[in-house]
Amino acid sequence: MSDTIIYAEPVYTQSDRKIPVASQPADTTDSSIDDIYINNLESRFMNDDEYNQQKIEKCWKYGNIVRIITSVDIILCIFNGFFYNPLLFITAIIPLCGYQGAVQFCSIKTMIYLIYLYSSWFSRIIEIGNLAQITNSNNSTYIYEANGITYDVMVPITFISLSCIIQLMFAVFVSAFICILYKLTPQEHIILRNRIKDHKIPEYSCC
Repeated sequence: MSDTIIYAEPVYTQSDRKIPVASQPADTTDSSIDDIYINNLESRFMNDDEYNQQKIEKCWKYGNIVRIITSVDIILCIFNGFFYNPLLFITAIIPLCGYQGAVQFCSIKTMIYLIYLYSSWFSRIIEIGNLAQITNSNNSTYIYEANGITYDVMVPITFISLSCIIQLMFAVFVSAFICILYKLTPQEHIILRNRIKDHKIPEYSCC
């Protein structure tokens, strides 16, 4: 008898070699789905960046307008302090706070100035109503006097009405500015404040 031993190849090796063939199409499909998903994300981020840039530019524009408004208001408060009542110098602090809010893009300081604007506007409405009631009353002999000078009562009513309209316009612009401030993200705040530093716009501390 021969002592030669014949070894048979295991049956499962043939099936093991064929397994990767079935998994190839699944890998291709997954990669194509990932590519489509990434492309959609990139396009969405591009749209978001464009939208954020538009919001930043809009906030910067309104901030410039509010800075001009507060600067005019500060000058008027100083003039009133010189020519009417020295105590009115104190009221310049609130427009200065509004200016600082526009420079720092701070909603709280800007809100303080907005409350001041609406309060001042409402007081002018009451003053116009009182003057109109006096002039329309029977046998009225009312004469408007300021700093020792007498005026026809219609003159102060006209000026107060014009200032009331202007102050309402100021309040509307500041209200729109605050609405934009509440929508800003922390990163957008940083971009706007860095732009303030690049333009070397001064900040005056008041509050």
